Amino acid sequence: MSNSKVGIEFHAYDRTRAGTRGVENSLHRVGLAAIKLTAAYYALSRAISAGSSLARESMAYETGLARINTMLNAASERYLPQYDKQITHLAKTYGETATALQSGAYDILSATIAPADAMKVLEANVKAAKAGFTSTAIVTNASARVLKAYGLEASHTTEILDDMQATVERGIITFEDVSSNVGNVIGLSANLGVEIKAVMAAAASMTKAGLSADKTFMALKNIFVTFMNPTEEARKAAEQLGFSLDETSIKGAGLIKIVDKLRKANAKQLESIMPNVRGMVGFAGMLANATSVGEDYQYMLNSAGSVQDAFNKVVETSQFRADKLSERWKAVKRELGAPIAEAGITALERMADAMKAIQPSVDTRGDPWTQLK
Repeated sequence: MSNSKVGIEFHAYDRTRAGTRGVENSLHRVGLAAIKLTAAYYALSRAISAGSSLARESMAYETGLARINTMLNAASERYLPQYDKQITHLAKTYGETATALQSGAYDILSATIAPADAMKVLEANVKAAKAGFTSTAIVTNASARVLKAYGLEASHTTEILDDMQATVERGIITFEDVSSNVGNVIGLSANLGVEIKAVMAAAASMTKAGLSADKTFMALKNIFVTFMNPTEEARKAAEQLGFSLDETSIKGAGLIKIVDKLRKANAKQLESIMPNVRGMVGFAGMLANATSVGEDYQYMLNSAGSVQDAFNKVVETSQFRADKLSERWKAVKRELGAPIAEAGITALERMADAMKAIQPSVDTRGDPWTQLK
């Protein structure tokens, strides 16, 4: 093979190799660009997702405030900015969710509690809920209903909550169970004038006799119904035991005194007084703890500070501290999310307006698929 031919072949090889390297370099650059583009896409996606999360947090909070505002009139809606700040403060202080606090505030205003007192009532309830390991919304609903049924001022909120906590301490029942069931009896007990302390003492006594929370309060309800509408046979049986089966005898702490008198009753007298089966079960429960019900009532008379004592035992737990940190972070998210939500909604509204503006021209052109046929 001649030297000239070999040189031509080497030269062609070098050109081919150089071209290959060029292609490889181009592919490498394209690959790097693709990687950067993919990274940018994922970064943008994550940023959009994070922004959406912040916006949703802010919008949910704003909706909760709007719901509260529906319970305010022209004269009282000036309290809304104060509620906004106080709800955020309570969430950070007690580790309760803003949603639960807003729901509680709504229930408080629904119970016609003065708007000026609403946040004080809410704070008393969130403290009781934390002490009782339950939801602020459940506790607030219960205490607000008691206030409304008995026609009490907001200043009695702490006393009611202390009585509920004392019921937990004296009976075999949780704070959530008391909160969830007390609404079944307070309408009747308030109409009869029965002290809430007497109601709670009776409930604690019944649960110690083995009745569940729902059966306890249902039995109390039927006991009150019997006193409101007694039969003639029941009246006679009560007279034999030394009391009248009417609203006057059960008023105040009368329920506690009646239990003591019923300890002397025989089975027939009890059946006459309480023909309703559920009410009879409740009476039997109280009679089984006749001495205890008096002691339970005395405990109620000294229940002040029960919630605070229980709360002091909760406040240093890891869970309580973690909940506070969580709510502080959510507050930050709401602050960051508010402008994002506003900007996003504004952009979408403008896009919708633009689409609306071009819609007539699209309509005049007719259906493009029809024109293609």
